[in-house]
Amino acid sequence: MKIIHKEEVIIDNAKISSALNGLMFSKKLKVNQAIIIKRERESILDSAIHMLFVFQKLKIIWLNENKEVVDVKTARPFISFLKPKKPAKYIIEMCPENKLVNNLIGEKLEFTQKLI
Repeated sequence: MKIIHKEEVIIDNAKISSALNGLMFSKKLKVNQAIIIKRERESILDSAIHMLFVFQKLKIIWLNENKEVVDVKTARPFISFLKPKKPAKYIIEMCPENKLVNNLIGEKLEFTQKLI
């Protein structure tokens, strides 16, 4: 699946991941890779993540139910708790070296595949 911003592909290899394990114990993501986690409801606490047993730095993008970016943070390994500033339904975890995702707050992203 691809993640698109204003008709530009910012990630060309995104996968849906279990909210239970995310990137724990996984290999380092490449610049063009990401995982997407979908929460049941839009919420600040329900979209919080932890970085325990994640051995890489990540850029985290939180989207609301309209797929508008509500927060972006860079997370270091083994941080216990990270939450967005506003309620979110989707969480994108990606390589922090991807420069195409800077300054996205308030912008809308699209996925090339519908998330169930």
